[in-house]
Amino acid sequence: MRIYVLRHGQTAMNAKNQIMGRTDIELSAEGRKQAQEAAEKISAFPKEKLPDSIICSPLIRAKQTAQYVADELEESCGKIIQIRYDEHLIEQDYGELEGTDRLSELFAISKTQFAMKTGRTGESHMQLAQRVYNFLDMVCDLYKGQNVLLVTHGGICRVIATYFQQMTNEEYASWRAQNCQIDTYEIKD
Repeated sequence: MRIYVLRHGQTAMNAKNQIMGRTDIELSAEGRKQAQEAAEKISAFPKEKLPDSIICSPLIRAKQTAQYVADELEESCGKIIQIRYDEHLIEQDYGELEGTDRLSELFAISKTQFAMKTGRTGESHMQLAQRVYNFLDMVCDLYKGQNVLLVTHGGICRVIATYFQQMTNEEYASWRAQNCQIDTYEIKD
């Protein structure tokens, strides 16, 4: 089994280094280009490595990115995949940090405070990990033997990485997926 994790393409807020969290905005022109390029990379995988399923965050930037992949798989490979949307893949709730500078010291510190609600009113990293780990346990059980593409957000990509590999607190806080980065995790059946 393979789990592919694709972060959505760039948005206007990404370009401005703003924390986006639950803000539901579309891809920018650059983001649409990135999504198409990622879709082409995925559709060029060997046949046995192509995704069998796509599960996506319900936020528009992830939906648009996933649709590029589904369209490209159908056009290039003749593989029709219906996208499933799952709330477990929605971005972290950053509370009062939503819309602020992603490069701020306050945001950097928040990524090391696992039990505290992010931005005082948001979701703690422990809550986030519980949500994502439970989802990954379910995916590994229900999709055994398949290749699954998850289309999601940077904060979720970070937590998914910790599910499959050890990270120190410092590594976790500094880990970042680029827009339309594709990560692959193989699971022995």
